[in-house]
Amino acid sequence: MLSYSQLQEQRLVDQYKKLPPELKELIDFGSVDVVIKNATREFALNEEQSVLLENEVMLVLLLMLPIDGFATRVREALEIEFHKAAELEVYVKENLFDLEAEIFELTEAEFIKKQKEETLQQKNTTLEPNIKNVHGYGAGLPTEEPAYSSKQEDVMSKPERNNPHTDENLPPWQK
Repeated sequence: MLSYSQLQEQRLVDQYKKLPPELKELIDFGSVDVVIKNATREFALNEEQSVLLENEVMLVLLLMLPIDGFATRVREALEIEFHKAAELEVYVKENLFDLEAEIFELTEAEFIKKQKEETLQQKNTTLEPNIKNVHGYGAGLPTEEPAYSSKQEDVMSKPERNNPHTDENLPPWQK
């Protein structure tokens, strides 16, 4: 059985194999390394931030994340101010993403389509069919079982509900 990190690595390799040749060239010929190194120097990023930035860039280049929202993801991952993340986004777009802008425009449409399909799939796989099997979930929904009051007076006054503790339901030797 593969570990989580091995599964993730395999997923990245599989995604890389599906890339258009132009994006493979950006990754293979060191363009990403140059842009990350220059961004690290220009924006005074530490080593950890540099690695996190490279991760975000690679996920976009592998078409696993959209370009939209890049600044927000970078801000959260690198824990930097939003204006710095926005400047970093502009820098990366100008020096890397814009080189293959046509591919990203096509993939943005695919990304939106994929997200809509996933949302639709999530809506179709709700708990509704299994709602009766979940304890405490679905209260108030119609069921086959009758609902009874739990007040003490009601419980004690209605032996007709097949209460096993009433005299009429006791076996003869216990009466």
